[in-house]
Amino acid sequence: MKTLYLLTLVLFSTFVHSQEYQRYKVVNIDSTISSYVITVKSCNKKNIIKKALVLTSKTDTVFKNVRKIKVGSTFKLKLEEIFTDVTSNLNSTSLIIDNILVWKRDDDFRIYSSDNIKGLNYFKI
Repeated sequence: MKTLYLLTLVLFSTFVHSQEYQRYKVVNIDSTISSYVITVKSCNKKNIIKKALVLTSKTDTVFKNVRKIKVGSTFKLKLEEIFTDVTSNLNSTSLIIDNILVWKRDDDFRIYSSDNIKGLNYFKI
């Protein structure tokens, strides 16, 4: 019984961790004056998030020994939704950055951020 409990605990913790970080492919990179807008698609058909916009601030910092984010590359990301239930209760219908429409509510994807991305640099966490 103790072995079964331990096995269940190990399998559950592995499942939870794999749900946090998922592999995504970069399909488009756009920008405003102050931000990058990176469109990613899930590499895993079972992933809940199929397509997402990842927002990141532009940075002048030069990072050495990091992977550069380019269209076609894949990265393991943990996405955190920017518009939560709180903002949707405020009837947010669009996101405009630097006078550019980045997202509207009827788009088929949501907006996220990721601690793995700084500018167009990928940091393995």
